[in-house]
Amino acid sequence: MTRKRILIVHPIALYPKVMASQDRLINMIKRLAQEHTVDVATYVKDKIQLRESMANVPSLCDRFFPIVTINARHKRVRSRFHSLKFFLAKKFLHTPVLYSHYTHRRYFRILDRIIQQGNYDIVQMEYWFAASYLGRLPKDCFKVIDTIDIMFDKKRQELIREYGEPLAASEQKELARYKELEIEALGCADLHIAISRSDLRVLGDLWPEIDKILIPSGQDIDYFRQYGTDSYRQHRILFYGSLGSDPNIQGFFRFWNHILPLVRERCSRVEVLVLGANPPEAIRRLHNGEDVVVTGFVEDVRPYIASAAVMVLPLNVAAGFRSRVVDVMAAGVPVIGTGHTLHSIDMESGVHGYISEDDEDMAARTIAVLNDPALRKRLSENCLQFVSSRYTIDATFGALSRYYLENV
Repeated sequence: MTRKRILIVHPIALYPKVMASQDRLINMIKRLAQEHTVDVATYVKDKIQLRESMANVPSLCDRFFPIVTINARHKRVRSRFHSLKFFLAKKFLHTPVLYSHYTHRRYFRILDRIIQQGNYDIVQMEYWFAASYLGRLPKDCFKVIDTIDIMFDKKRQELIREYGEPLAASEQKELARYKELEIEALGCADLHIAISRSDLRVLGDLWPEIDKILIPSGQDIDYFRQYGTDSYRQHRILFYGSLGSDPNIQGFFRFWNHILPLVRERCSRVEVLVLGANPPEAIRRLHNGEDVVVTGFVEDVRPYIASAAVMVLPLNVAAGFRSRVVDVMAAGVPVIGTGHTLHSIDMESGVHGYISEDDEDMAARTIAVLNDPALRKRLSENCLQFVSSRYTIDATFGALSRYYLENV
C-alpha cells in the first residue's frame, strides 16, 4: 500500500462556502491528504472566489491550481459571447449549458499542463460535466468520477415539475441528450463514486463493468454535536438549505404555503428560522425579526441549527445525498421531509424523524414534535446515534482513502 499522487478537479470554487458539495470536497481533501499527496484544481469565476480560494485551499492540499472561467464576471464581453454560444447550443442541439462550458478546449489545455507536470496516479473529477476529459488521459492513470448526483434523473424531475407529464417533444429531446452525454462521460472512468445507495444501483445498471464505491458525505460530527443541547426553542421550526437553488426555493414555499398554516392552527407560538445563503427577495421579505427570521449567509450555522426543535424539508425535486440533514441530525435536531429529501441518508421514519409525501401528515408530525418534549428528546438522541455510527469523516472519506491505498 503506497501513498498516491492525486489530482482532484472541481468545477465550483470551494470558497466562499454556500453549497453542501463544497463542504463534501473540503472534508474529503482533508482526509485523503492524511495518507496521500493531494493537488486540487477548481474553477473560479470572480475576484472574490479567487481571493477566498487562495486564502483557504492551499492549506488543505499540496498544490492548488485556480482556473479562471471563460465566463468570468470581470470579463464581460467574453462572458456574453460564450453565454450566447452555449445558449444556442442548448436551443438547437439540446446540449446542456454546463457541458458546453466545462468541455471548452481552453479548460482541457490547462488541465493537460497541470497533469503533465504532476505525474499523477489518480485524477478524480467532481460531477460529470467535464469528465469526458478523462478519456484524454493515459491508461496507467487511474480515472475517477465523484458523481455527486445522477444528474439526468434530477433533470427529469425538474422538467416534470416545470412542464408536467407527459413531456413535450422538445423537453424529451433535451432530457435524452442530457442523459446521453452524462452516460457517455461516466464511461470514461475506472471508478465511480456514488453518494447514495440509489445512485449506486443506477450506476451499476448503466456501467456494470466499471468499479464503484459508495461514499456518502461525511461530517465532523463533534463539530455540530457540541452545540446540540436541550436549550433549543421549543416552538422553532428550521428550514435549511442553499436558497439560490430552485428545488430548495420550491420546497420552502411548499412548507410556507401548505404546511406551516396547518401547524399554526394548533401551535400559535410557532417561530420559523430560514437558514441558507442567497435567499431571493420573495423569501427575504418574509423576515420580521420576531417569529420569522431569514438569516441569509452566516459564517457559523451551528447555533442557529441547535436552536430549532425540528427541521421541515419538503422538497419536490432532489437527488444525491442531503448532507445538510446530517449536519442537523448531528446537532440533535429531528427532521421531517419527503422521500426525495430523506431516503438518500437511509434514515428510518419514526425513529430519526418522519418521512411523508402528504402536507397534512407532515404538519401533524411537526405539531407532535413541537408539543411533546419527550418525543423530541427520543428522536434527537436517535439522530445523534445514527449519524455518529454512519457519517463520520473516517467512515466515509477514510474508506475512499483506503480504497486508493489498496486498489490503485
